[in-house]
Amino acid sequence: MKKNKKFDIIIMYKIYLYTHSFIFKYHRRCEMKEVFINSEYITLAQFLKLEGFIGSGGEAKYFLQEVEVELNGELENRRGKKLYSNDVIKLEGNEFIIINEN
Repeated sequence: MKKNKKFDIIIMYKIYLYTHSFIFKYHRRCEMKEVFINSEYITLAQFLKLEGFIGSGGEAKYFLQEVEVELNGELENRRGKKLYSNDVIKLEGNEFIIINEN
């Protein structure tokens, strides 16, 4: 029986894509992005706008209704919540830490 080389190549390529996409997602989720601020605190809405999750502050209310946001391990949905230095935010598989430059 003849082996179908084209079929084997397709299967190997699919396995390659699956394993590499898994590795990429794993590494991406393990990174903690540093967010630098110049003031004592930043609000959650300002943070979401700064990081590009929303286009304007008005969208924060609707975004927080749809997406789970964790602040220091607890769910947070208040757009006016103040984020201080060393606060950790988790959302959509990403982790961020607030760092005060002053």
